[in-house]
Amino acid sequence: MKKCDCTSIDNSQAQTRRTQAKIQPECALELLKSGNDRFVKKMTLRRDLKLQAEITSSGQFPFAVVLSCLDSRVPTELIFDQGIGDVFNARIAGNFVNDDILGSIEFAYTSGVSLVLVLGHTQCGAIDAAIHNSENGPDNCEPCKHIIPMVKNLYPAVKRTNRLKDEEDNEYHNRVVRKNVELNIEKIRKKSDCLRLADKKTEILIIGGVYNIASGVVSFFEHPKSQVY
Repeated sequence: MKKCDCTSIDNSQAQTRRTQAKIQPECALELLKSGNDRFVKKMTLRRDLKLQAEITSSGQFPFAVVLSCLDSRVPTELIFDQGIGDVFNARIAGNFVNDDILGSIEFAYTSGVSLVLVLGHTQCGAIDAAIHNSENGPDNCEPCKHIIPMVKNLYPAVKRTNRLKDEEDNEYHNRVVRKNVELNIEKIRKKSDCLRLADKKTEILIIGGVYNIASGVVSFFEHPKSQVY
């Protein structure tokens, strides 16, 4: 994987075609990590968002796409201290992959991103619903009949996370959150030929993380040195 000097990227300015081309996968990850660190430390960059809106009106050149939850407490640009035009956002309750989400991520890839981040979070209501429904049967959500089918997309993470003896509910919940991220990374690689090939060739980085809504910290998963395909 090519290295780039992240210090040469002015993250307070709108991305251009030139800066996007300079941002390699490891650099894109570092930009998100350093942005989250600034967010936690209350040292976010000063940006002229109106100017960024004007500049990006003629074209967008994001360096990353983030698949995250619908939760209002997980605003991607804020928690990573990014500006207008820096990241694509794909949001759905429970941050799971379906054909529409996968197509959106593929669109982001064809638009030049070098990082795909699947982001779960603590205290996730969708995960809570999946745990409850898988253990007790689905609640009656009539007339909102689309909630249960949506939650069922999270059942695999619940089924593949055994509850430990004397484990606290929040500890189990957080392990299900992590498993859900892992399974959806696997799904991206399995179902998308272009993303799998790009990841294999280290043209992009597909990685997971979990956002702690209380502390503001994003814990990134360790990226495997060699991915088996």
